[in-house]
Amino acid sequence: MQKRFIVAILLIIAPFMLLYFLSNKDISQGQRVVNAFYNSKANILTSVVRYKGELYDNNKDDEGLKRVVEKISTLFKIDPCSMERYQNSSDTYREHGISGLTPGNNYIRARAWAEYDQRSEKETGYVEIEQFCDGLWNNVDEVKRKVEESLGNCIKKSQTTYYITGVYEGKLDDKQLEEIRDRILNYSRENEINVFAYSPLYNGYTIPDSRKANLKLSIRYSPYENKTFISISSPIEIK
Repeated sequence: MQKRFIVAILLIIAPFMLLYFLSNKDISQGQRVVNAFYNSKANILTSVVRYKGELYDNNKDDEGLKRVVEKISTLFKIDPCSMERYQNSSDTYREHGISGLTPGNNYIRARAWAEYDQRSEKETGYVEIEQFCDGLWNNVDEVKRKVEESLGNCIKKSQTTYYITGVYEGKLDDKQLEEIRDRILNYSRENEINVFAYSPLYNGYTIPDSRKANLKLSIRYSPYENKTFISISSPIEIK
């Protein structure tokens, strides 16, 4: 009788356990960064998403770079009244850029450029898009999704970095820093944390000085403002 009861309970909770497992497995990298920041219990100030990709060779000439920037302008519906364009060039460098406000009143900055490396005698093209938001993004993965859907045939490989800053009132004492340490990195210093670290919350990693890392955390106290600022970003940007 007791065994039947246990089996019945397991049959009831098994679907919920499976749903929980799948929902956690399917959480995007950007959302994981947001969740990690929530664990800090700081007041959120700003968030930035940065998309950087390497262009295929047929998009790195001057017309190709200009075409990529125009696609980004149309894709994010940059307001013409706020739009600013620029162009730079030299013997070894070409760049087209654009910036302005999106319909959600977020500031976006994009550029496409090609640079020639004299050592390798190779020219490489890149595209970079940065979207700045007061508070948190309405859709943390919107930039990456839009770019990959619209510019997937232009970009060879890419990396998306999510960056969030927040603030605590006043100067944190040792106990408060220890609580943040326990929630995020299990590391603390007196009134300051500034480390590279590895966390299972994030996919991918780089190896600065032969150490595996995929997260950067910074906490600093400003005596002038009497506030403690925190920032979390992932993954670590490598060019």
